[in-house]
Amino acid sequence: KDASGNLIIHKPYCVYSCETAKYGGFWGDKCGKKFLEYYCDKYGSVIENSMDIIETNDEVFVLIAHNSGYDFRFLQEHFTNINTIEKGTGLMIARCDFYMSRNVGKKKITKKLTFEIRDSLKMINMGLGKFGKAFNLGDIKKEILPYDLYTEERVKQKYINIGECLSYVKEEEHQEYLDNITKWGCWYNNKKQVDILKYSGEYCKMDCFTLKAGFEKFNALCKEAIKLDTLNYISLASMANDYLVREGCYEGVLKIAGIPRAFIQKCIVGGRTMCAENKKHIIQDGRELADFDAVSLYPSGMARMKGFLKGEPKIIKKF
Repeated sequence: KDASGNLIIHKPYCVYSCETAKYGGFWGDKCGKKFLEYYCDKYGSVIENSMDIIETNDEVFVLIAHNSGYDFRFLQEHFTNINTIEKGTGLMIARCDFYMSRNVGKKKITKKLTFEIRDSLKMINMGLGKFGKAFNLGDIKKEILPYDLYTEERVKQKYINIGECLSYVKEEEHQEYLDNITKWGCWYNNKKQVDILKYSGEYCKMDCFTLKAGFEKFNALCKEAIKLDTLNYISLASMANDYLVREGCYEGVLKIAGIPRAFIQKCIVGGRTMCAENKKHIIQDGRELADFDAVSLYPSGMARMKGFLKGEPKIIKKF
């Protein structure tokens, strides 16, 4: 919803990946389906259309997106046999099947590809805009996109006056936005208008390359520092847990399950930050708000710990 409480419906009009960027991505109302068909046609397995379905192969193709729950919801309608691990409104991982049929001569060929969609945000908890500095990526960075400019009407119109475009860009970012328009060849009508679709396509492409470069650098750093591969885990917490197990931090520590575990879980509070009574406040008089939120609480807490609790839990008979 927007600031006034009106429902905003997002409709996809383009989809990119690092591999498909060289083809200019996929566009239109069916961009998601075209995207999946591309991969299924290239990497999928041929299956026989008979009473006993014979699958010649069952490859799993991994797609990684930053905040993958957003991307997944646009593709979900095209999948079957969907299995997900979710946390709150976020998607940790999804595994699902995609089928496509095509006539080859007089024969109908059906192909299947199992997709695994992962969320890089669960492994690298920072925005893409910070990747360049954090991973020393050089010229690779997250570019400027005036999101609010892209309404359904303007997307259909495609060519928008430069003044209108700039009204949705922060003043300090005007020059960079204009430079991008020139660099990406998005001017139209003697530089009076901008091809906003071409611009957003280039923006999406750069997002993909930024994510790929950052994720690969992070993976390389993890392999070097702790000898673990991020692709074997769906979250940073699960990888950290394996590292603690390997280093012997849990020796003498007993696992608990069932009712005792559920009871102790009630001690854990947090993960959400909100104003009093969960009310929204719109500040319109120019005042600035400072969000003083502590960071790195887990590692700082672990650094202060004397260790982990060992042995069997004791039953409290008298308080």
